[in-house]
Amino acid sequence: MSRVRDVLGPIRILIADDHENIRAVVRSLLQSHPRFHVCGEATNGNEAITLAKKLRPHVIVMNISMPEKNGFDAAQFILASSDYRPAIVILSNHMDELLVRESKRIGAQGFVTKSEAYSNSLWLQACQKFKRGIIRRTLFRGASL
Repeated sequence: MSRVRDVLGPIRILIADDHENIRAVVRSLLQSHPRFHVCGEATNGNEAITLAKKLRPHVIVMNISMPEKNGFDAAQFILASSDYRPAIVILSNHMDELLVRESKRIGAQGFVTKSEAYSNSLWLQACQKFKRGIIRRTLFRGASL
């Protein structure tokens, strides 16, 4: 089973969001760290599923609201049908306890608002945790759960 903690080389990341500007910012911030490599980008949930199967990323940054299949449904499908378990970080416009709970319920390792995703320090913190092989439950930011 592929897990982030088993990675010796760059951590491969798939970004799934239907907004090009969000993907561009997240891509730029992630690629500013030598440990991260954005291996693909999806514009909807079905494309995220297809690319996850093909690229086998270690991490998927998945927006909730996307056309064709929302991020929760796509994440559940990927986790249920893969012979490996990528780490999934849910990306949302809003900090909402119900969304955080649903993220945890489906097996995501993190929940980040889009405003937090613009923070280089968030990805730097994640990079340090990835280097040490820590599963990112701490990326459930701002939630009181």
